[in-house]
Amino acid sequence: MLQTGWIAVAFTVFLGYCVHPYLLRRVAVLPGRARNLVLQYFFAALLAWIAALAGHWLMGTHFEWKAQMLVVVVIGVANAVACYWHWKATAINQAITSLSTWLDDIIPLALGLFVLNEFQLLNAMVVMGIMLAVGSAVLFATQTTSLNGIKPGAVLQIYKYILAYSFIWGVAGFSMRYLAVKNDMQVWDFISSWYSGSLIGALMVYRSASSVDKGDSSTLREAMQKVAMLTGSVVSSLTVTYWAKSLVPLVFTQPIFMVSEMIFPTMIGLFIFGEAKHFTRLGWLLMLCGLIGGLIIATHL
Repeated sequence: MLQTGWIAVAFTVFLGYCVHPYLLRRVAVLPGRARNLVLQYFFAALLAWIAALAGHWLMGTHFEWKAQMLVVVVIGVANAVACYWHWKATAINQAITSLSTWLDDIIPLALGLFVLNEFQLLNAMVVMGIMLAVGSAVLFATQTTSLNGIKPGAVLQIYKYILAYSFIWGVAGFSMRYLAVKNDMQVWDFISSWYSGSLIGALMVYRSASSVDKGDSSTLREAMQKVAMLTGSVVSSLTVTYWAKSLVPLVFTQPIFMVSEMIFPTMIGLFIFGEAKHFTRLGWLLMLCGLIGGLIIATHL
């Protein structure tokens, strides 16, 4: 089971932290951000419901509304708001945003330990790996001086967005593991509920957005093309993430996701989108420690 789980983890890292951040950055800087958010979750909800109906058909089961699906819908509403704040932070600077988003990984890690009682799955080497991964994440996030050319006011704004969406996504990340383990919720029921709620949340964001963020028809065509690609990465990355978290305990997956979430999107921001920043020697050392920590976790289960 764990071998299959690590395949799911590898897919999650590639789709969620390599492909998705690249596509996200292209959409985050477009005008009409709130409109684009609605487009993203409309396409995502459509794909999710097609997948859900197909999944039930293949399994020979009938769709049945369950109480925990309503919980996921509510979390999905909050997710859309968090996504909007994340887009705003990414538009300012993707590198510093990625370096500072470790908080939404620490929250589900702690919940996994205390609520799901996953302490018994730890061993000395895995604990050392977790300490390296979490320690490097925290220290890496504090080295904001390694990113030159960012105005103090903009950095403060980024951190406001980060604190807001990290709490929401931290609880959401834990809910994936909890629902998969405690309620045996099928992945297609989860994603259809999640994106239905996210679409509702996106419509709420659009209703309260400024005229600039609502956009106009002149930018709609470009937005639809890029948002459609982003939607594909969003749905696929969430699907493999839920798959991974249903098979591998959070105390193992979260440190790996934490390091990946920081490093790969940061590299994309720095070197693909030319944010004219670079790592210091300390930054490279901390990144290496995080990678070593993740490798120790993966090889000492």
